[in-house]
Amino acid sequence: MSGDRPGGKTHEVIQPRNKLREMVGSKKPLGGDVLRKAETAAKKVQDRTDYTGHAQTNLTRLMVAYDRAQGAERAEALHDMFEIAHDMRGEGGSFGFPLVTQIGDILCKHLTALKSPEALELPIVKLHIDALKVVINQRLRGEGDDTAKQVVDGLARIALKPR
Repeated sequence: MSGDRPGGKTHEVIQPRNKLREMVGSKKPLGGDVLRKAETAAKKVQDRTDYTGHAQTNLTRLMVAYDRAQGAERAEALHDMFEIAHDMRGEGGSFGFPLVTQIGDILCKHLTALKSPEALELPIVKLHIDALKVVINQRLRGEGDDTAKQVVDGLARIALKPR
């Protein structure tokens, strides 16, 4: 057969380079000391970074999308609200604001569960925006107190109940 390779093989398996393994080196697992150093370095970056400025920008964008959702642009606004909440969900915990992550996660799940843009319940979205405003404006780092946990639990009960 003309397409055969030498030795009768009809194909060749090519293994891609593993650039990460090449940078890290050996196949040995990282020791506890290396992990502690990495966690300390990440904590220093987290402490030096003012996430609230960036979060405030995203919060403003979320409010603009919320306002647009009240009009004829509901479908596009819903998409934008999801994207913004998704970004905030991913960033919050990385910068010491796990409440932003939790609230953003609940909002994302709520928006994803909608059967249609018309099913959007704007008061539920507004509750999430208000909760995010408090967390960001008050710079509430960490898991929060009992009141914060009750707010997050309440948002989950309201936003994630079957419809």
